[in-house]
Amino acid sequence: MFKIHAPLIALFLIGFISSCAPDQIKLLSERSESYNQNVRWSSVATASTFFSKGNRRDLMDTLSEKLSKSQVVDFGILDIGVDDTKKKGSVLVEYSYFGADQNLKKQRELQFWEFTDDSWFLTKTQSLPNKTKP
Repeated sequence: MFKIHAPLIALFLIGFISSCAPDQIKLLSERSESYNQNVRWSSVATASTFFSKGNRRDLMDTLSEKLSKSQVVDFGILDIGVDDTKKKGSVLVEYSYFGADQNLKKQRELQFWEFTDDSWFLTKTQSLPNKTKP
């Protein structure tokens, strides 16, 4: 009969569990894409499902105010990063939008995400200054 050693089983299980763990960057990419699609279509209620529970009200108020002043027509995700713990990430997004003056403008936003409850949730956003052309 074959002898199965406990350390060998443990290594197999660790390898199996790690291979089943979702790719954090891919999951963050999918979540941020879905969130920004909802912003693009001015769906604050649906977008709010991506907000962390602790910041939901503030993020909803901020998003509602932004969307009342502008109409997002497109967005692009420029960069995604995840820290070493794979529990915090950031997404750099560039929005194209029509402001109150009906001129097409661009605005970059840095979004801060945290991995909790087996998914990524938005905790904070920060508008970045527009680059000025020389």
